Amino acid sequence: MLRFVRRLARRGCGLLALVLSTTAAAQPAWRVPDPALIEPANVAGYYAEVLRLALRKGGSAPGEPQIEWVGGRGMVRERYRRMLAAGEIDVLWSSSTPAREAEFLPVRFNLLRGVNEHRLLLVRRADLPRFRGVRDLRDLRAFSAGAGTHWSDAQILRANGLRVVTANQHPSLFRMLALGRFDFLALGAAEIDDALQTHADLALVIEPRLVVRYHQPIYFFVNRQPALAERILRGLQRAARDGSLEQVFMAHATLRDAWERVSRPGRHSIVLQPLEARAVAPAQVLSRRTPGSSQATTALRSAAMAS
Repeated sequence: MLRFVRRLARRGCGLLALVLSTTAAAQPAWRVPDPALIEPANVAGYYAEVLRLALRKGGSAPGEPQIEWVGGRGMVRERYRRMLAAGEIDVLWSSSTPAREAEFLPVRFNLLRGVNEHRLLLVRRADLPRFRGVRDLRDLRAFSAGAGTHWSDAQILRANGLRVVTANQHPSLFRMLALGRFDFLALGAAEIDDALQTHADLALVIEPRLVVRYHQPIYFFVNRQPALAERILRGLQRAARDGSLEQVFMAHATLRDAWERVSRPGRHSIVLQPLEARAVAPAQVLSRRTPGSSQATTALRSAAMAS
């Protein structure tokens, strides 16, 4: 009798293990663009780590979240936005615009702590004297800017009265600047050094005195999956409160250096107005009602949160 009970117990344990393994296997694999295909190498790992952290801390089941990294080389970010709209991927990080927030569910938590909202100007070395007299937006309007065709920056710059020349391919912009097609590129503090090093042969320099600032948070966006959006936001808030999100941010030297750079006083700021908000469709109300965590403000300092 005792041996029978032991055999039954062993079978029960096996059945329990089978159930648990089946449950784990049934967890969805979230389809996400491979950051290495669309981000510079020095920041690509950050987005992958933050998404894993948010899904892990925001979920109810233990274990690592299942993520399927998708995409191909040469695919531009706008292609991934179309994939998100079609339901071919589940999550995408992007700068926020009124149109994107109307189309997708934004997870309202600024992933880059605002460092991308401080834009330094990449200019031709020979043109440095021309920028010395720039004091305000009116002065800056005498110059033309370059931007990617689908960049939200292009919309913001135009909305503030600046002339903008665009290109479909990001690398083309630097050669266009060197050839005089426009006068400056406004690049984030976390990307401009890498861009300068990559295009060291073009006689481009960082304008030393100015910083152009405008509201442009980087959010995770989800396509019509409120539960997933809530999970990511919940995970980001928890990670902000316990300090693990700040650890990930500061572990990436490019972002840490950019944060320190924009935190230092000294540059003359020209502040641009953000894009006007549009009416929000009912599908987006859930996201609007779930703002960034005010409890996380201390952990990430107020720049981490979107307004």
